[in-house]
Amino acid sequence: MPSSTFWLRTLLAALAAAAVIGAARADVAVPFRDYADRRKAENVLHEPRWSDVVRRPEAYRGAVLGWSLLVQGRIDAEVETRLIARTRAGESLTVSCPGGCRVGNPGEWVGVLGTIPAEGTPGALTAALVARIAAPTQPTTSAGAGAGTGAAGVVERGIPLSTAVRPEPPAPPQEPAAAPAPGPPPGGPQAGGSGFQPPYESVKPADLALLERFIYAHNKRQPENVRRYIGAEIIRVASAFGMRWEFLAAVIRAESDFDPLCVSGSGAQGLGQLMPGTARLVGCANPFEIRANLQGAATYMRTQLDRYRDRDPGTQFALALACYNAGPGAVDKHGGVPPYAETNAYIRKILGDYLQLCRESAAGR
Repeated sequence: MPSSTFWLRTLLAALAAAAVIGAARADVAVPFRDYADRRKAENVLHEPRWSDVVRRPEAYRGAVLGWSLLVQGRIDAEVETRLIARTRAGESLTVSCPGGCRVGNPGEWVGVLGTIPAEGTPGALTAALVARIAAPTQPTTSAGAGAGTGAAGVVERGIPLSTAVRPEPPAPPQEPAAAPAPGPPPGGPQAGGSGFQPPYESVKPADLALLERFIYAHNKRQPENVRRYIGAEIIRVASAFGMRWEFLAAVIRAESDFDPLCVSGSGAQGLGQLMPGTARLVGCANPFEIRANLQGAATYMRTQLDRYRDRDPGTQFALALACYNAGPGAVDKHGGVPPYAETNAYIRKILGDYLQLCRESAAGR
C-alpha cells in the first residue's frame, strides 16, 4: 500500500507538471528589449490607479495598460499563470498570463502590458507582454500623463527576494459586530439580509455551469438557486483574492461539501469551516453568511499562500493547505507539512479536485 507521502509527492508532481504544460502551450514573457520597444510604440496608459480601472472600466476598455509591478506571489496551473503583485502606488493587482509565464517570481519586478476584459468588472489584468525589469526609481505617473516616464530606461535584472514588499496580514477588527443568528435569512441564499444580488453577467457561464455540476455532485441537497449563488460567489471571491476559482472550490468542497450551515465537532462553521477566533481575525461577523464566509476563508488562505510565496508552486500550495487544516503553528513546529494522516489526506483531496477542475475548465474553453 503506497504511503501517504508517496501520494502527496505524486500529486505535487502532477501540479508542477500542469505548470510546465501550461508554459509549453503559450508564454507571455518576452525579452526586455522587445518589451521596451512595444512600450514605446504602443499608445500605452502608464500606471493608472487600478482602483480607478475597476471603478470605471468603460474608460479603459480597448486601451493598452502598463505597470511596473513587484511580484508578491504566483499561482501556476495548466491554463494560466497568475501573478499577485503590487503597483508602485501600493495597490494590489492580479495579472493573468494565459498559458503561463517564465518570469515573475516572488520578489522580482516585472513590466507588464495588458488589457482588461471587454465586459464586466475586471478582476485581473490580462497580460499581453511581461518582462523582468529592475526596480523603478522614478515616481509613479497618473493615467495618461507622462507616457514616457515610469519604467522606461530600466535595465533587465532580478531583484533579491529580501527586497520584496510583504503585505501586512489582515488585522482583527477592533470592535467585531455582533453576529446574527446562525443560518441564512428567509429571503434566500444571499444571507445577512443585504439584498445583494451577484452580477452573474460578470461570471463566465461555462465556468459557473461546471462549478454548479461539481457542487451538485458533492451536495445534492442544495436547491438550484443556492448552488448557483455559491458557485458565482466562489468565482468572484477567488478572483478578488488572486486565486483560481478551481482552487477555492476544491478547498470549500473539502471543508464543508458546500454546506453553508455546516458545523464541525470542534466548532468550525460555514462553507470554509472558520473557527470563531479565525472568523474574528478576518472580520467575518457571521460565518453562516455565504459571501462573508467565503471572503473570510479566502482572506485566511491568501495569507497562508503569501507566507510561502518564495517556494515553488507545489510546495506553496501544500504548506498553505497544511496551515489551513492543521494551523501555522503545526507547520512551523514540523518544518513543513505535519505528519498527520488527516492533513495529508486533506491536501491530496484538494489537489486532486483542483487538477480535475482545471482540466475540465480548460477543455470547456
